[in-house]
Amino acid sequence: MGRLSPPVRATAVASAVVVVLLVAFPATPDAVPSDLPGSVLWEFRLASLAETATL
Repeated sequence: MGRLSPPVRATAVASAVVVVLLVAFPATPDAVPSDLPGSVLWEFRLASLAETATL
């Protein structure tokens, strides 16, 4: 990285820091609330799949 200009070097270092932080501290997956009916969740998943297939 000795030949990179300072802005490019700073961007590369910042990107590397973000990647390391995301690997070290991953986000917790969104949990489905226990009071959500299964039928609502299933309909949402089917609608999401249909939207993805349409796109």
